[in-house]
Formats: sequence, structure tokens, C-alpha cells
Amino acid sequence: MVRGKTEIKRIENATSRQVTFSKRRNGLLKKAFELSVLCDAEVGLIIFSPRSKLYEFSSSSIAKTIERYQKRVKETGINHTRDNNSQQARDETYGLTKKIEQLEISKRKLLGKGIVACSIEELQQLENQLERGLSRIRAKKNKATSSTWRSLLSLRDLATRFLRPKLGNDQLLSFWHDHWTPLVSDACDNIDWLLRGARSLAAEELQTYLTTIPLPTITSSTDHYVWEVNGDELYQLLREEIEKLKEEEGNLIKENKELKEKWRGMRAIVGASPSSTLSSAEVNTDSVDNMEVETGLFIGPPEPRQSKKLHP
Repeated sequence: MVRGKTEIKRIENATSRQVTFSKRRNGLLKKAFELSVLCDAEVGLIIFSPRSKLYEFSSSSIAKTIERYQKRVKETGINHTRDNNSQQARDETYGLTKKIEQLEISKRKLLGKGIVACSIEELQQLENQLERGLSRIRAKKNKATSSTWRSLLSLRDLATRFLRPKLGNDQLLSFWHDHWTPLVSDACDNIDWLLRGARSLAAEELQTYLTTIPLPTITSSTDHYVWEVNGDELYQLLREEIEKLKEEEGNLIKENKELKEKWRGMRAIVGASPSSTLSSAEVNTDSVDNMEVETGLFIGPPEPRQSKKLHP
């Protein structure tokens, strides 16, 4: 007689379910024992019945088997994490390598290399990039030049007062600041200065000063400038700076005083305006609020009334 195929689902009958559990539990324990003996495997089996009764089997020790299982799971998890990190690092390295290759290609194109296969649109994009880069570089250069020039201009007064030219072979120095004026050597020969008659006091002082300067020669050192500051000039410079600061301080104090007076005037106007603009209705309202009103209301027992007799 052929046994029919058992349908795998929960057995509703409690007695049949208990009998099936006992039979299959014993079969499972037997199979576990046979597996451990025949294959020399470490087998651990734990079963809880529907009533929470424990059945277990172990080829060595159930506690050691569980400990070995937990250790193995932990090592597997660490290896899995390490593999994930390694894969992520490889992906990042691959992405960075691609970006570096693209940057190298863009760099070569900006340098004019490898543009034979570029289309018109790509060439137009390269041209726009170069123009934007040149614009930023020129703006930065102009800004730096302007800052340097402003710094030099701020030192112009000091240079005029304390910068002194030293005459050497006269290849750079001239009488005036303009570059087209003649050099100092044009006013002398190898023997003496060739000076015209002075027409002003300044010209006379210049000629007198020139007679104290040795004539320029080819063998002399090159023309150069030196910074000369003596005690009197430095003191005068500091005095001028102190006077400027005092003048600025006075202007600030005066401005501060004017602002205070203006603020006080505005405050007085704002404080006086509400009281002076009261309307007649507001005045009447205040008088009504303060006024006592008398009424004929009497609190107490009523007064007796006198009846009037009616005459026939």
C-alpha cells in the first residue's frame, strides 16, 4: 500500500500534532547522531517543544559548539566589512583615476595639444574658458598693480623730503623730475660747471649748491639715491603728524557736539508734540472722567405714601 504525500502545514488536532512532534524529533536526533559519527562532524541540535520543553544533542558539548558558532559569525562579519571597505576604496580609486584622466585631457587641450579631433563646439568652449581665465588674471594683476601704485603714492611726500640723490657717473640723474630734462653732466665739462646767470633766488641757490658737488666722471660709481633723515627733520615730521591728528580730533569733537545738539532738539520736539496737540474731545473726555454725577437714587425702605382724599 502506497503512503500518500503529507501536506506541510500546521496540524490542527492537538493529539496528532504531539505524536508527529515526538516521531520527527526522534528521527531528527537520530540523523544528527549518524551525521556526527559517519562524517566526523561537530553537530549541535537544540529543540523546544510547543510546551517549551528543551531537547538537545551535541557531538561534543553544546556550550562549546555555540561558542564556536558565535566566534565564526563574528569573524565572518569582520571579513565581510573588510571586503566592503576594500570594494569601496577600489571604487573611489577608479573614480579618481577617471577624473585625473579627464583633467589631463582638458589641460592638454587648453595648451593647444590634441585638438585635431575636437569639434567646433568643443573649440568654442575652450576659447571661452581661456578668455575667462585671462580676464581673471588681468583683473588680479591690475588690482595688485593699483595697490602697489597707491602705496608708492602714499610715500611720495616722504620721498620728496628725505630721498637724496648721490651723483656718480651721471647716467641717471637730471636737474628736474621729468625724464626729458637734460642730465646733470650737460651743465659741466671736465673742468668746471657751465652755469648761466641766475634769474631767480632759487636758481642762485641751486648754482651755489652745485659748486659744492664734485663733477661727475666716468670712473665714478653709478648714480643712486639714499635716505637721509636728521634729528630736526624727523622732529618736524612728527610735529606735523601730531598737528594733523589734533586737527582731526577737533573736527570729530565738533561734529559730535553738533550731533548731540541736533538729537536734543529732536527729542524736545517729540516730547512736546503730544501735549500740545490734544484735541478738545480728549479734554472733554478727561473732564467727564473726573466729574462726579449726583443722582436721585435712595437706598433704604421706601417712605410711606399719603393717600389723597377725593372730594365729591
